[in-house]
Amino acid sequence: MQQLRDTWDRAFADGREAALMGGGPERLLDASERLSLTGGEFASCFVEAPLLGAPEYDALIIHNPGRMFPGCRVSDQTQTLAQKVLDWVAQVEGEKPYIHFEMDAAGSGALSGIHCKIEGQLGLAEGFFQAVGEPWRMKEFAQAVNHLPDGWYCRYAGVFPGRKTGSTRMEVEPFDSAARRSLCDPMYLGRCFDKIGFTAYDDTIVD
Repeated sequence: MQQLRDTWDRAFADGREAALMGGGPERLLDASERLSLTGGEFASCFVEAPLLGAPEYDALIIHNPGRMFPGCRVSDQTQTLAQKVLDWVAQVEGEKPYIHFEMDAAGSGALSGIHCKIEGQLGLAEGFFQAVGEPWRMKEFAQAVNHLPDGWYCRYAGVFPGRKTGSTRMEVEPFDSAARRSLCDPMYLGRCFDKIGFTAYDDTIVD
């Protein structure tokens, strides 16, 4: 915990905390503790601070699957959805996925999002959606994955229980050099979006 506080103080010194964060680290640190495991090692924590717009930030509390075993308990017992996901991870056979708990503007510890690192394994995505109680998401998720351009794969599946959008998260990435080179062409990105059925974009987003 002291190491996290020292890192925070260094990263947001000289007025950067007020400009980017709009407040101190206490809510984030408290929420991070409550979303870590009881009696276990403190979970990893990433902070995303926008360089434009309102001075707020998102935080990701990341659980290493190497520490997930049956009986692991999240520190805050009111986080029942988080616990269900950790229980599911503990019983996954073979390589277990990383789990990210997300909070908007550091919040008060309430979850805005839960994300699962699937690395192209649709079976993990299906299990994750079942664990969060929303198995119906899998059909459209799989359809979108099947329409990914050549040379791309899906890294993350996620949901946003704390937001009103009801969105499903899908993070994709090119895995071969041809796909990476194609990213330099704005028209290529537009075609990729069209292929997977994503229409909420404009020229500014593509640029």
